[in-house]
Formats: sequence, C-alpha cells, structure tokens
Amino acid sequence: MDSKYFLIILLWIAFGIMTSNVAGRKGRDPFIWFFVGLLLSWLGLIIIFLLPRASSSIKPQMPASEEMSDIIEITPKEVAEEEVSVSVTDKQWHYLNANHEQLGPVGESELKKLWSKEEINEKSYVWSDGMSDWTAISEQSELLASLKRSQ
Repeated sequence: MDSKYFLIILLWIAFGIMTSNVAGRKGRDPFIWFFVGLLLSWLGLIIIFLLPRASSSIKPQMPASEEMSDIIEITPKEVAEEEVSVSVTDKQWHYLNANHEQLGPVGESELKKLWSKEEINEKSYVWSDGMSDWTAISEQSELLASLKRSQ
C-alpha cells in the first residue's frame, strides 16, 4: 500500500516537471506551472498545451547564421533630421556582432561608437523592446539616420 502512494506522488511530480518544461518553451513561468502541474496533474498539462505562446516580454531568438548570409543590401531613403523621433535615443538595443554573438543592451550613444569603429554596419542585426523580430539596421530608418549623422 505504501508503494501505491509513492507511485502516485512520483506521477504528480512527473506531471509537474512536464508542465513546467512545456510552460518554459511557451515563454511562461516554469516555476508557477510546475505547481499547476503538480496540483492538477494531466489537466495542468492539457491547459498549458492549449494556451498560446506568451508574447512581447520574451526576446526573440537571434537569426541563424544561414539567414544572415541571405541579406541583400538595401539603400535606405534619406530621413530628415526632424523626422527622427526621440524614442530611438531612449531605447536599449541588442545587436549581433560579426561573429553572430548577441550583445547588449546598449544605448544609442554606444551604438554610435560601434558604428564609428565599423563594428556594426547597415547589415548588422538589432533588436529592442517592442520589436517582433531581429532586423537589419538598414530596415530601421530612424536608427540608421541617427547613426549616419554621428559620422
């Protein structure tokens, strides 16, 4: 009879671990979902499978190096100084260096230093809060204009 209870407890813990693992992959708090899985067992696992992926607070994965090689150089339109919004200077940016390593967060002033040292260029990928995915600097017209003005 004791082994029956031991097996039930092990199953509860296993459901907690599985629920936590799925929650982590969906961008949700694994610690909280471990206890949900522990208390609700298979029902907690079904609930987390049915929930959509969490959004915005999780940074997207950086693009694979194969995707980086497919970038076509785009000549951006010139942006007038007055069109550049203040929000660019307030953002914290993450960027990929030449070795495709994710670095940051850094402010715009640090990006300008990297730009002047030619450690980043129009093809370099950047990401900041509020963006859905990594994009090339050439696709960020406000940031590109600000970086070009700093030269």
